[in-house]
Amino acid sequence: LQISCFAGVWGHHEPGNRNSTTIFVGLYEGDRWVGICELDTTIGWIAGPGVLRGMRTPDRYARLVRGAASCLRQRPMTLETWGDSEETLAAYQELGFSPTEYIPGWQLNLRAK
Repeated sequence: LQISCFAGVWGHHEPGNRNSTTIFVGLYEGDRWVGICELDTTIGWIAGPGVLRGMRTPDRYARLVRGAASCLRQRPMTLETWGDSEETLAAYQELGFSPTEYIPGWQLNLRAK
């Protein structure tokens, strides 16, 4: 599911090794899983929210992150994300998250046109 949810998103290539203290939270719609993110409840960390291509809306990302946040007792908590649109970042801010570090990314397409 992670590979499908990361497909085509800058910064996501494939899932890394899972830490023994992390769990996964998913977003389920209709009859299928459409999103997933990693959650470490010991340190209050949410990472890598991803949604299936064609379903990537700020609302879906926000619902996924809100679901993960509901599993955490720690405040404040950390959300680590990359490759998100400005609209998705704004949706995270509407949930109460604020940027602590923003690093714009650049990607070079090496294929000849």
